[in-house]
Amino acid sequence: MFEKINYYGQSYDVYKACRPQVLASIQKNTLFLLKTMSVATAVLTILSLLGLHRSYLFLYLVPCLCSLVLAWLLRERKGPVKAVMYLAMTLLLVFGIIDSAIDPHHVATAYLVFIVLTGILFIDTMINTIIYDFLIFAVFVGTSFYFKGAQIGLYDFFNGFIFTIVALILHNLVQKDKMVSFLILNKYNESQEQLKMQAYFDSLSGILNRSSFMKLLQQVIDEPHCDDLYLGFLDLDHFKSINDTYGHRVGDAAIVELAACLNKHLVVRYAHNPSLYETIDLNTDNATARLGGDEFLFAIHAPSAAICEAYLQELADCYESKIIEVNGQVVTNLHFSCGVLHYNNNYQDADALYQQVDQVMYEAKKQKDTRFLIKES
Repeated sequence: MFEKINYYGQSYDVYKACRPQVLASIQKNTLFLLKTMSVATAVLTILSLLGLHRSYLFLYLVPCLCSLVLAWLLRERKGPVKAVMYLAMTLLLVFGIIDSAIDPHHVATAYLVFIVLTGILFIDTMINTIIYDFLIFAVFVGTSFYFKGAQIGLYDFFNGFIFTIVALILHNLVQKDKMVSFLILNKYNESQEQLKMQAYFDSLSGILNRSSFMKLLQQVIDEPHCDDLYLGFLDLDHFKSINDTYGHRVGDAAIVELAACLNKHLVVRYAHNPSLYETIDLNTDNATARLGGDEFLFAIHAPSAAICEAYLQELADCYESKIIEVNGQVVTNLHFSCGVLHYNNNYQDADALYQQVDQVMYEAKKQKDTRFLIKES
């Protein structure tokens, strides 16, 4: 039951959907708190060494060192972010409890301020926050009764209870607004990803479209840094007859299967993560694209033409083994023709290079003994 509750009474799935932003906020707020606490306790430690409340030296020195250690753990990601958050909160509140308990007549100002501060800064589900705050409140009250006596303990109980309730209310209000902001940010990021997919990728096959591939190709022409790049043009054999005989849905399925084989056997790193498109560099990366219809382009790196041909043979074997079945229509033994050009940094224009590869592909189609043709540019 508690799993289904978050701060503002909606589905726990909403909280989970914002988890990346929640963790980022936790890390930011915890680091801010730990840095502030380490500086404050360092100043108090120095003042104590100089003679001000000398007996409180360890009260200031220990939290100073602890906050520095926790800040390091958080910055270096040495542990779960939420665990470090709770350790930081505990350190802060225990410091306030000890500070108020040292002197029987000491007002528990530090604890009361800190419980409200943690309520504002930190994010977790409401049920977790309630349990944690009241556990700390129980420690505070027990310590107060033990060190200060019943009368002061009752004052601290009343004040601590009120401030804990205020902290929880503030937690609910502040974090609700944060969660709404996180949800809006998630929706914005999703829409941006969708726009990128539409701009860069072919909607049917899921691989790059012509314009995005040609842009990458022009970049490698403008700034060449490799000599092992092979550019290929691939065309399905008898694709028109497949569409005419079995229907366009079968033809579409053949396109999708070929795109999947291309990504698998040509090792395209962005295949399952389209956001990596903006980091692709054809000087080092492989890429595949659909020009339209049954025509595809690819760019791969291979140490030799023989190894490039071996890649293509694996690709052909993969595609020929596919069985396409749509609405009872079954197609097997699919083939393609492929022309490949070993790019030697001797073109200044992507379109001219594309036209040359296109010509090699048509030469490959005329061959009867092999479906692949690899040439030097």
